[in-house]
Amino acid sequence: MLEYYFKQLGLSKLIGAVHPENNASIRVIEKLGLKRVGTISGLSEEHSSYNGEYLYSIGVEDYVKR
Repeated sequence: MLEYYFKQLGLSKLIGAVHPENNASIRVIEKLGLKRVGTISGLSEEHSSYNGEYLYSIGVEDYVKR
């Protein structure tokens, strides 16, 4: 999956958001090499259901190092 994203699409960074109680998704994302970089906060009331979600990221440089 990451190989396609970085090599075929040529993109430089992948960012994902995960609900903090979704432990299975957190394990998968961390197993892929993404690192937790923060938590979503301060969204408008319209999008407030996303507040508290964890943000994960991996750049092409980190992907190549794995």
